[in-house]
Amino acid sequence: MTSSALRIGVLLPELLAVGGDRGNVLVLAHRLRARGHTVELVEAGLDTAVPESLDLYLLGGAEDRAQLPAAEHLRRDPGLARAVERGIPVLAAGGGISVLGHRLTTAEGRTADGPGLLDLDTVYTAERGTGETVVDPAPATGLRAPLSGFANRTGVITLGGAARPLGRVTRGVGNDPRRDAADHGGEGAVQGPIVATGLQGPVLARNPELADLVLAAALGVRAADLQPLPMPSVQRLRTERLRA
Repeated sequence: MTSSALRIGVLLPELLAVGGDRGNVLVLAHRLRARGHTVELVEAGLDTAVPESLDLYLLGGAEDRAQLPAAEHLRRDPGLARAVERGIPVLAAGGGISVLGHRLTTAEGRTADGPGLLDLDTVYTAERGTGETVVDPAPATGLRAPLSGFANRTGVITLGGAARPLGRVTRGVGNDPRRDAADHGGEGAVQGPIVATGLQGPVLARNPELADLVLAAALGVRAADLQPLPMPSVQRLRTERLRA
């Protein structure tokens, strides 16, 4: 951390906040404050340079076409790339995963080059995959509980060798939403300090373990060392959604 308050950067909120992604910010802020930490939220929009000295960065989702200018903006602005080089954690949810990749291609053939912070490409199709999704997290992430969320995507995400899936889909929609896809199993991407998932909206509200994984990285501690925060209402929500 660079100050007494943990500073969370909310990137391009005018583009990347279409699915209730602001909820992820609220979840992280609440879990920090409940543990006695002070939180400072820093918004960096299209007309603001991305500060490179924050403690954690969040990207939300966007409609397919809105992801193109977001990716191009982050390619031109070096702030986030410099933070990633220093190991500062980043959470991307929904369309934010594609914004951080090498290239996006729309169903009409328009392309945009992104910052390449995730070794992946996204090609949008006319076929949409939607539904409740459950992901078995990869052991290397340290996550133990299944991830629960809602997917609504047309982008086919192909990972390169430097990125690894966040987990494997056991029900629902993964990185390739097409019904005839050869592999429906992979979901999300992890590379360096970046954790990304295609699950939309306030995914952290359903997955407190994922929230704490990100917060622990920002605080420079182990997730297991964070004070437990029992929340029966969240557990009831998880139980309901995992059975949906």
